[in-house]
Amino acid sequence: KATTTLTWQGDKALVTYPIPGVAGATATATLVNYLPERVVVTHGTDTTEFVYGKWADWNNPLFKIEALYAGTMVERRNGATVRTLNAKVTEIGQVYVVMPVPDSIAQRR
Repeated sequence: KATTTLTWQGDKALVTYPIPGVAGATATATLVNYLPERVVVTHGTDTTEFVYGKWADWNNPLFKIEALYAGTMVERRNGATVRTLNAKVTEIGQVYVVMPVPDSIAQRR
């Protein structure tokens, strides 16, 4: 049975959870102000780490969406850097999802 745990390291939340469909794989996400600072995935002897930073609205100044996106992303596999991404500008459109409300729920209002 899958379990997820939440612990605190100072003001950082650590959420640990199994990776669905990958037996023995576990991820630990470190969150700061509800945003991921890093996610470490372990599977056997392999470790993959994703590090996020410089959170901002990277859209064009004329089309800010007031949603944060990681400006830096680094992937490391067993300690070696696999890739580094640096955002300069994004073109993220609508970030809101409109979902229909079933009649059985709408009638409760």
